[in-house]
Amino acid sequence: MTTTIQQHSLFRFEERASFGISAVNPFQEERAFRFEGNDPKLYLGDGSIVRHISDFAWVGRESKDGGEAVVFRLQDEQFALRLTWIYRVEEHKASWRLELVNEGESEVALRHIDLFDAVADAPVRQFEQRIRLDLGEADWMEEKDVNHATGYPVNIGNRLFLGVDWPVADVLTDGGRITCRQYCADTLAPGQTFRSRTVTVGACEEGRMSERFLAHLKDLRGRETRRASFYFSWLTHSWEGMTDRELKVNLDFFERAKSAFGIHFDIYAVDAGVIETNHYGYERYRLMHEKLLPNGLKPHADRVKDMGMEFGIWIGPNEFGEKGSRVE
Repeated sequence: MTTTIQQHSLFRFEERASFGISAVNPFQEERAFRFEGNDPKLYLGDGSIVRHISDFAWVGRESKDGGEAVVFRLQDEQFALRLTWIYRVEEHKASWRLELVNEGESEVALRHIDLFDAVADAPVRQFEQRIRLDLGEADWMEEKDVNHATGYPVNIGNRLFLGVDWPVADVLTDGGRITCRQYCADTLAPGQTFRSRTVTVGACEEGRMSERFLAHLKDLRGRETRRASFYFSWLTHSWEGMTDRELKVNLDFFERAKSAFGIHFDIYAVDAGVIETNHYGYERYRLMHEKLLPNGLKPHADRVKDMGMEFGIWIGPNEFGEKGSRVE
């Protein structure tokens, strides 16, 4: 039996053994999209222990954070967990997130979580990123560390976008099934709460996917962004970063460009591979940083400032600093 949790002109959430979600695009009334078998998962311990939302017992509904919520509880020989599935529907999009409370007496290690895992009844396209190892000096890195494919957002039938509102997450698809995965690496003490990032699905008119998605990003920011001309070294390098000599030559070029043609940037930034790189915080990357830049960054930063630009540095979104602290 299916019980409708919330009915809306755009989305309908349904309570079943797992959640079914359907979407009627208001710009294409004759087409209803459906996602079958949605069953979010928790990967616990070292990641080999899996609990599905369908393993939890239904407790009830409540209002929470300006939206609606459904509460579940799991009690077995290993865990005592309370999970709340919080969702809200706006004009042309819907979003949801999970809250997990450790109600047991022992710590619970949460490795990662699948916030959404369902099959769409329309073609799904993923945006891919590929990095070639024969560019720059990336040959010192492993291919598995450099090449990866993620999709944010995924395009569903050219009328819906779907993804996690957080850059350190994966949206994976095989063309039909979509999995939205957040990497947590959290340990919950008894009574502690984990709050996930948000998954959003939005509708658009044909040919206006980018416009609708950019409007969604603007809503997330909640403020106008600063407009500035910006150069960053990712344009010429991958995760391996720039050497001291390459930085000097690059700044020589911009100095000549400004003198001869008046070309000027507001910000000059060194990207990944100078201070930190993919999955390597400063403490683990320190030796490579000192090899690339034996005199440090200050001489280059001073030169950038003398040229009338601000100097920027990329730090990893997954960890930073000498102790590898995670970004929340």
